[in-house]
Amino acid sequence: MDRYDVEAWETLLGQLKPPSGAGSQADIRGRASSDTLRQVYGDFLEVFPTSSAGWRGILELESSEGEQQRVNEGFGQSLLRIKSLDLWRVYIKHVRATNRSDTPDGSNAIKQAYEFTLDHLGTDINSGPLWMEYLFFLQNSNAGVLFGESAAGNEESAKLVAIRRAFQRAVTIPTHSLEALWREYDKFENGVNRQLAKQIINDLQGQYSTSRTIYRELKKKWEGIKGGALATPPGKSHGQYKQQKLWTSLIAFERSNPLKLEKESLGVRVELVYNQCLLCLYHFPEIWYEYATWHASTGDKERASEVFKRAIEALPSCTILSFAAADFEAAQDKIEEAKKIYEDLLVRVADLEPQTQGQVWIQYMRFLRRTEGASSSRKLFLRARKSEGHSHHIYSTSALLEWQNGKDMKVAKNIFELGLKSFLKETEYVLDYAGFLVSQGDISNARILYERALTVAQGEGARTIWNEFLKFEYQCGDLQSTLALEKRRKEALEELDDVDPDELLKRPGYSIGLLLLRYSVNGMLPCSEKTLGHLQAVKVDEAFYGLPKLASEPESPRTVSPPVSHSCWIVLSLLTDIILIHFCRNNPERSSRQRVVSPRTRCLQLCLICSTSSHPGIV
Repeated sequence: MDRYDVEAWETLLGQLKPPSGAGSQADIRGRASSDTLRQVYGDFLEVFPTSSAGWRGILELESSEGEQQRVNEGFGQSLLRIKSLDLWRVYIKHVRATNRSDTPDGSNAIKQAYEFTLDHLGTDINSGPLWMEYLFFLQNSNAGVLFGESAAGNEESAKLVAIRRAFQRAVTIPTHSLEALWREYDKFENGVNRQLAKQIINDLQGQYSTSRTIYRELKKKWEGIKGGALATPPGKSHGQYKQQKLWTSLIAFERSNPLKLEKESLGVRVELVYNQCLLCLYHFPEIWYEYATWHASTGDKERASEVFKRAIEALPSCTILSFAAADFEAAQDKIEEAKKIYEDLLVRVADLEPQTQGQVWIQYMRFLRRTEGASSSRKLFLRARKSEGHSHHIYSTSALLEWQNGKDMKVAKNIFELGLKSFLKETEYVLDYAGFLVSQGDISNARILYERALTVAQGEGARTIWNEFLKFEYQCGDLQSTLALEKRRKEALEELDDVDPDELLKRPGYSIGLLLLRYSVNGMLPCSEKTLGHLQAVKVDEAFYGLPKLASEPESPRTVSPPVSHSCWIVLSLLTDIILIHFCRNNPERSSRQRVVSPRTRCLQLCLICSTSSHPGIV
């Protein structure tokens, strides 16, 4: 079963939910035990850790069971990571249910819960009802209880200030309830002091108008976005990339700062939209990286580090995020923190794909060479050699690091030779080593290496070695050694392909294919594009050499019609005379030679033009 089968999970959870009109979690217990529900929700959240519906379900279950400690732990684990209004409303409901509003402590706890929620989600386009709810709470609170800490006699004044401050924040935020909040604010100010209300309202009118304008644009950006979609890996659900495009557009709009906010206020809005995007696109590494680098660009290096840590936790197999995080820490001169990221990778390196395992060792070696020098890099190479399932890449990387950074040819060559003991059959490794030897001008040892590799190479590996060996001889050998190797290669490939030599020679592209291989330089072939098109048509690429694709399709040859015969010209001439006789009879006044020649000439010209356009072969 696919663990990310959204439909299956929704069906299972739907069966556990109470029927419409029933109570909450208490009614579920009639169909499933609390332990069963905890297990189901736990399994669900393990697969979909950013699902606000999943967290809401488990928290409501624990609350109905009176498990306050578990409820508090659940809110601690989920609230700051899952900025969803649905989940945070459960938090406010819980606070209100566990605190009495008629006591100073209880009333302040509720007020603080609202303010904490609005500080994090108050800029959400759907937060209008939450602002309304908070304002209703303030307006209906007992001033003496909620603002009892104010100086005696100033409780009502403190209450009015708190309500006004909340209204003035709410009416400058683009939400679906913006106009309703504005009307309520106007009503509130006029109810307090009609004379001052006009001035206060006018002072805020500009910000409100701007918010209303931005709201129209923001509403369009939100159209089509499915904020409650479960987060699945790329390609697991329909429409993911369309959602990514919509979220990316929304984030870009928020980052452009259309409201012209100060740095801190802008950061709150952008932070929220990134968080909400990741609730749905949790498995998309590019979103995590963009989120972290945005924090870095604002100067908040600490938050950037936190985001990188969350990204690695979310996508442990995506090592590119770990490498980026390590480089980020190193750029802040936090070398030990960067090393810890690599060491954490090595702890779970066996769980990664084979190719990725090699990348971890390679990037860590390069990192240590840059930050601590040759000694640390060499020690890590020794660890890598002893690791289970290590690849040949660590040898070639270590050897090249020695040469590129220390110019130590002997050490580099020794490392390559050490790798040959285990990886002589690895074509890629042999070619890396050969390329290194050629770059150092060590032609004789490169030739010996190719010969050694051919003694053990098989299948496609042998074919590749032969081709590269021959290319090497074309570049570095003399004509006689090249011709001798061509013959050896032909015999070897005949045996490899189990092809009769006479049959092989019948292939039209075999011999010419060798010439292409011999005279090509850095991908440039020794022939014109027309010739290349012809060679592709006769399948020269089957002669052990892949030709590049044509830049354009060759033109189709023109269809040439047979030339017009002499008899056809006689017929055309007779027709012309008939036309001329008819012309002279009807135009006796223009029958002079001067006037007659011109029509005849024009007629013959017309016939010639028509004939050549239809029959180009007559030219």
